[in-house]
Amino acid sequence: PQELRRELRNNGVPSDLADLYSGYVCMRGELEKDKATVKVQLFDEKGEKFNCDKFKDYLDLSANVSKEALALLDKNEFMVFAMSAKNVNWDKYTDLIAQSSGLSRGDRAQLSAVTAYLEKIDGTVAMGFGINNGSESVGSEMRTASLISISGMSMMSAFSTTMVIETKEGKAKRLIDDMKGLLEKVRVPFSDNAAGFTIELQNFTGKPGAFYVKNVGNFIVIANHPIKESNDNPLVASSNLDEYLSVFCAGLSPDNQLMRDLNLKNNIKLLIGCKPNTSEAVMTLEVDGD
Repeated sequence: PQELRRELRNNGVPSDLADLYSGYVCMRGELEKDKATVKVQLFDEKGEKFNCDKFKDYLDLSANVSKEALALLDKNEFMVFAMSAKNVNWDKYTDLIAQSSGLSRGDRAQLSAVTAYLEKIDGTVAMGFGINNGSESVGSEMRTASLISISGMSMMSAFSTTMVIETKEGKAKRLIDDMKGLLEKVRVPFSDNAAGFTIELQNFTGKPGAFYVKNVGNFIVIANHPIKESNDNPLVASSNLDEYLSVFCAGLSPDNQLMRDLNLKNNIKLLIGCKPNTSEAVMTLEVDGD
């Protein structure tokens, strides 16, 4: 590990990040009737819990995933990833990329242009994915060559996906206006509205479907379905995802169309997450029901 850390530092990796390769990783498992839990804890070389304070200059590790962001995920989306990107020092990350990759001056300039947009992100980044029509949607997605299932269902209507990006105060609308300007510049047709815009895929593929972009408060929402501001997603409602700094959660219940098609009557939930101000990660798998 010492040699590895020295090599990382020699390649421009800051000492705080290189020190992640020191110490120990301990895992503990627990098995209950309907639930399995695995906890992973990082310790330093002295056997103490790893102190995350040394990374406070990179991002705010005390922040939680936003409830408001999670509320924007569609009710059909049963896989969710969310993380807090509060007070991220993007300059440190881009410097790390530039130093470790040996970027040229031109490449660094392009990276700086990207950083100017990343700096407007301040809060939760979340993404949801779901299947709208059970096994029929699965069949549609597998036929990627034609994008049409045997039943003729468009692939875009077969699944639901939403991305939510929280920005600094007042920056969401400006970023969406920048997107509109870019689309006009490259001559991509879109339908404009006060809160965002819509790109109709019919114009490119000849098949139905659209991407929607909308400003909701300080959030930018991008989806393949019309965007609503409150969706009553059952996975979000039952999982307390806003307790985490970063989290992935997937869950299916017996009333989900896919579960009915497969004749499964269990509640199934997988969660992998890390809570604020901790060097511990937790994974749980719950299977209950008949």
